[in-house]
Amino acid sequence: MKVVVTGATGFIGSALLSELVHRGHEVISLYRPKGQQAVQRADVTWVSGELDKKSAITISKFSPDACIHTA
Repeated sequence: MKVVVTGATGFIGSALLSELVHRGHEVISLYRPKGQQAVQRADVTWVSGELDKKSAITISKFSPDACIHTA
């Protein structure tokens, strides 16, 4: 399943990323370019942007099955 996660550099979001990847999901993460810097996992697709219309259009190009909002 393709899953988008917002807030993936935070405490809950980063734990969620690990679990989703461990379970075999394809993960796309939206993160703020000026936000908290975190180690970006190679097994996650990272998309820089804010929670706005432009980022929603970018994320929609991945055709995700689900979105989990932790931001």
